[in-house]
Amino acid sequence: MNDDIGNAASGGATRGTLRQLPVTYSILDAQALAAFVEKAYAIGPPLSCELLLPSMNDTYLVTSADRRYVLRVYRASWRSAGEIAYELDLLTYLAARSVRVSVPIPALDGRQFQSLLAPEGTRHIALFTHAEGQPLSWDNADDCRQAGQLLAAIHAVSDDFVNLGTRAALGGGQLVDRPAAALEPFFAHRMQDWAYVTAFSAKLRDRLAELAPELNWGVCHGDFGGGNLTVDDTGPMAFDFDLCGPSWRAFDLAPIQMIAVSKKNPAIWDAFVRGYQERRPLAPADLTAATLFCPVHRLWRLGMQAEHAQEWGVVRLSDSVLDRELKAFRAWEAENGAR
Repeated sequence: MNDDIGNAASGGATRGTLRQLPVTYSILDAQALAAFVEKAYAIGPPLSCELLLPSMNDTYLVTSADRRYVLRVYRASWRSAGEIAYELDLLTYLAARSVRVSVPIPALDGRQFQSLLAPEGTRHIALFTHAEGQPLSWDNADDCRQAGQLLAAIHAVSDDFVNLGTRAALGGGQLVDRPAAALEPFFAHRMQDWAYVTAFSAKLRDRLAELAPELNWGVCHGDFGGGNLTVDDTGPMAFDFDLCGPSWRAFDLAPIQMIAVSKKNPAIWDAFVRGYQERRPLAPADLTAATLFCPVHRLWRLGMQAEHAQEWGVVRLSDSVLDRELKAFRAWEAENGAR
């Protein structure tokens, strides 16, 4: 190999050396995690550990001799220890009061989550019970009704939840102002569209401030309609509370209304609301506000992608994606307005 080829192969470094660059995100070896879980948890030898999905966090399926578990490896830059403690304490609290949720399994040392050192820094892991059953179907009226009952139970029981962990309240600043600010660089070449986003965000924020005094506030799942529900003969079960936190309860209702709109099937929303009200009263203001939280949800999720684009990637912020979201915002405003 000549010097030119050698330098190219080593990224321009001196021949015989390789340049080490910082790591923002790594995928931990599944077999090494299986060995760690076997020592840290009283579940017997895991027969397998498979990476299911790398996303905001990395999710692994752990299989022991007689059952399955879900192992979550939180990204180093995503959740602090206090934020994780809030989520896991909430799940334990709900399950202790007969709410069907996937729960964290304490390790042998009694802790609900463990910490590991990865190339990018400390990463926390938590082991959960597996949510058995089939994915809940929004095309099934009874599934929709039972989903409403489950969310009502989560809201009702968590009214008395007190936790020393930390989760930022999802108020107007977190749901509207922060996402809009994170999106600004991605509209640098689309100033007319950015002007629209700025004006639309301001309308949403003003409307939220106007409605806030009438709305119920408390613990929310954060992603209840995002495929985080299974159902079996005993009913539905909720899992993945990674986006949970204090917010307006109508914020949790909005994703189901969005599903109903996307499927052009208002019966989904009607069945869900009926089920919710069978377990917990739903004030007219909260029911009405769910419509407002539909674009708020879209803006919030888009802003999360923008905040973490350097780690999660920019594909979900491409011009085609932004075009789709702007189309949804304008369609919503044309039908509902943001008075």
